[in-house]
Amino acid sequence: MFLAHCLLQAKELLEEAGFAKDGQTVVLGGALIAGFCAAACSLPFDFVKTRIQKMEKLPDGSYPYKSPIDCAVKTFREEGALKFYTGFPTYCLRIAPHVAFTLIFVATLPKLEAKIGL
Repeated sequence: MFLAHCLLQAKELLEEAGFAKDGQTVVLGGALIAGFCAAACSLPFDFVKTRIQKMEKLPDGSYPYKSPIDCAVKTFREEGALKFYTGFPTYCLRIAPHVAFTLIFVATLPKLEAKIGL
């Protein structure tokens, strides 16, 4: 739902900028912008998940985090909000193309179905 909204908004912006409505540039540009949004919104969750997976016991035998929420709160308090975006360029290069290709395929599929009569 979120990606569809990002794609529609991005396509509207590109069309207002003068690109042909439903043209290849609009679909590709909108999909890439939506891919960037997907990476920006999912990285904090991925960061917390990775911290939870990699945590090791402290010297007293306890773990540093009790839950994902505890991990997020402690990270925010001790290291700041930008810590959640550590490694964003690499993450974006990994996630955005996947999202873009998926959205391009979804946008192209009805045209292909119409061509072959489905």
